[in-house]
Parts: sequence; structure tokens; C-alpha cells
Amino acid sequence: NTMKTQFTSCKDVEVIVVASKPTIFGNPPKNVSVSISPSGEIVEGDSVTLSCSSDSNPPAEISWFKEGTFVGSGRNYSISNISSGHSGEYKCKSRNKLGKKYSDAVTLNVLCELKMVQ
Repeated sequence: NTMKTQFTSCKDVEVIVVASKPTIFGNPPKNVSVSISPSGEIVEGDSVTLSCSSDSNPPAEISWFKEGTFVGSGRNYSISNISSGHSGEYKCKSRNKLGKKYSDAVTLNVLCELKMVQ
């Protein structure tokens, strides 16, 4: 067996090195989901926390949207003294340098407390 050695000019080698992109290890966000606490019926005046979970490496930045409008950031989005105006569809966006992904929308339905007068 004869081994053939190939030579190239140093200029070509430099071009190859410059053209190669640095490798970023990890993965874009996936399995993005929202949970609501407490679960069950939500009545005006209650406090509610929406939590966003996602698998991502490096860790993701979390943004919250209500009906497509940005409302906050961070893994948890808390609403205290909730009112019917808070009802609607919420979703979170998980983003890192490798990509972004939205959760499915969850619907927050705030009930009014009826006081029966006799």
C-alpha cells in the first residue's frame, strides 16, 4: 500500500479555517408547555401563576404573550387580584441562541362571582 500525501498552499488552508463556523453544542428549545396554578375554576380576585417549561441547552429566555401581545418575561408569569379582563389565550416563547419555540396556547377563563340578593 502506498500512501499519497497531498499538499496545498497555506493560503487555501487559511481560507478553509476562516470559512468554518464555530460549533455550538446544545439544542434549540423543545417540549415547550404552559401550566396554570391553581388548576380548576379561577374566580375574580384570585391569584394565578402561569409556568413555562421547556427543554433547552443553553437555558432559554422565556417571554409571555396574551392574544399575541407581549405581557412579561421569566419562567413564571403571576397575576394577582385577577379580573375578567385577564381572560384570554396565553402562550410562552422559549428562546436560546440555537432557536425559539412557542408553547400551545392555554385559555385562561376568569369567572365572575355572583352575589345572590334575596
